[in-house]
Parts: sequence; C-alpha cells; structure tokens
Amino acid sequence: MAVLETCIRLLPGAIGTERSLAEESFAENLLEYPHYTRPREWEGHEVPPTLLSGDHQKIQQWRQEHSEAVTRERRPDLWDRYITTQGNSCLSNSGQDKKSEMHKRKKGMCDDENC
Repeated sequence: MAVLETCIRLLPGAIGTERSLAEESFAENLLEYPHYTRPREWEGHEVPPTLLSGDHQKIQQWRQEHSEAVTRERRPDLWDRYITTQGNSCLSNSGQDKKSEMHKRKKGMCDDENC
C-alpha cells in the first residue's frame, strides 16, 4: 500500500500542488505542525485563534513555529539536521523578520546576539 501511494504521488496532478509535498514531515527536516479541523472545539481542545484569523502570514508563522517546536521536542536528531541546513538557528522558512527573531530568542531557539 505504501509503495503504491509513493508511486501515485509521482504522477502529475495526483497531489494538489508541489507545495503540499514540501510541507510534509521531513521535507525540510521538520515534523509537521499540529492540524485542526471542525468543530472548533473538541474534547476540550480549541483551534488556536491565529488559525481562524484568516491572516495567511500569521498562519504560516504559527505553522513554522510549531513545526520547529515539535521537532525540537520529539526528534532532536532532525532538529540538529534542520539547524545545520539553515546555517543559523535564527533562520526559518517563514521569514527572517524581527518579530520572528524576537520570538525565537524568547523561546531559547537562538543564542546568537545578531539574531
């Protein structure tokens, strides 16, 4: 079954966009971010307000931050590889803006003063 799915994914049009593949686990040495669906609240878990905001830039930043946090917590080996491929623990695919850098410094993800 896994081999069949792997082969089908190679066919043009089988996956919505190539970007979908880039966001999957291990594509950039990061695990996937948490996924939410309806209802907005289920068994005491609520969808984060950022994901309901409609602000695509904030949603992408949330996804990146959570991918990084999950990877750092669950797969230190992948986290080390991710940091190495980025060349600097301050970089992320969601952008290198000051807000993101400040967030990473607060979270202990960056010890570089130039971050």
